[in-house]
Amino acid sequence: MYSVAVPPFEPKEKARAIIEQLENDYIEMTKSMQELMRLVKRHEKMIISAIELDGTQIVLLEGLIEAFEKEKPDIESLTDYLPLIAQEMRKTEKERKVFSQELSRGIGKFNSTSGLIVINHALGINRGYKRCFKKAARHGLKEFTQKFNECQFKRDLQNVKKNKS
Repeated sequence: MYSVAVPPFEPKEKARAIIEQLENDYIEMTKSMQELMRLVKRHEKMIISAIELDGTQIVLLEGLIEAFEKEKPDIESLTDYLPLIAQEMRKTEKERKVFSQELSRGIGKFNSTSGLIVINHALGINRGYKRCFKKAARHGLKEFTQKFNECQFKRDLQNVKKNKS
């Protein structure tokens, strides 16, 4: 699968429209969360029992309920729960990895069967490229480009040496 970003004809107006839509979506999301958390609070014991939440998950649920009790969400109180959220995310890391690998495999298969693999070859996207991408992805966004380019440079240098011999 491939995509290309084309800048809009009226960038300032389009940017303002996107920001306005983002603001409206945020307002709608907070209203929906408030309503959802009111329902969750009303049926909290039943939900905890039905979903079989553990202690950490119960604390997170109670934190969400509390954060969305008022008209404006308490963002500061939500940040207090970030370490617990990270802990919960680590629990599902294996499943997320399996999903990512399966998606990657499926896209690769799709690219091959649809003939799009030719674009990969034309762009120089091969196993070495993918290896560099994976190495660079371990780093933060700032370092990603630098690490990716370093890896690509080393790979290209090795290819030049191979071709000379």
